[in-house]
Amino acid sequence: MLHPAIKKGSTDRSVYLRIVDSTDGTPETGVVFNTSGVDLWYRRDGAAKVSITEATLSALTDAHSDGGFLHVGDGYYRLDLPDAAFATGSNSVLVGGTVTGMVVLGALVPLVDYDPQDTVRLGLTALPNAAAAASGGLPTVDSANDVGIQTGLKKNQAWNNFTFLMVDNTTEVPATGLTVTATRSIDGGAFGAGTLGAVSEIGSGYYKLNIPQADLNGDTVTLVFSATGAKTHGVTLRLEP
Repeated sequence: MLHPAIKKGSTDRSVYLRIVDSTDGTPETGVVFNTSGVDLWYRRDGAAKVSITEATLSALTDAHSDGGFLHVGDGYYRLDLPDAAFATGSNSVLVGGTVTGMVVLGALVPLVDYDPQDTVRLGLTALPNAAAAASGGLPTVDSANDVGIQTGLKKNQAWNNFTFLMVDNTTEVPATGLTVTATRSIDGGAFGAGTLGAVSEIGSGYYKLNIPQADLNGDTVTLVFSATGAKTHGVTLRLEP
């Protein structure tokens, strides 16, 4: 049987075995710690088999006791393993055994470096190879619960060769040969030329200009481009700190 994973180094943990009749496979329900021929063991990945000293439990609700063994129901048994079975250094532990005239269906227990019972972050202090805000890492959240991301849209940082499209006022096809005027509004303020650079034509209706850092010194900057015979074009930029 495949057992749920257990964190390496865990203490006071139990596993469950099933015991059936060796002839007809029916569940055996009367096995106790000192039944004739009972011999239970565990083997850690890459290590020798270790015999378990079986002991009695008075009830399934008893506290953990190394070697404690008791029938649960329908041939399933609780077995309390010693802490050494779950120590770091192995990736699995196999639990099995024998009982005269019966077959013990053992359990393979995966041993993992995280805590499967931790509902917050599996007991990890950090996610491997993904440190927050580091290169190749995870995004972070600021006090406003906004996700911090790496972007080219930076507040108070110049942006050269900002490119935009202008279209004809009537046909809406890309317009060439325009004299374009650019203005900007910072954080909802009045539109003005500020220190914006001159607009130059690239071709095929595309134009560009350099935007100095002073014209991007806000959280939100709206740029408006206008020219005779062309539709006014506006774009709003959300800038990162």
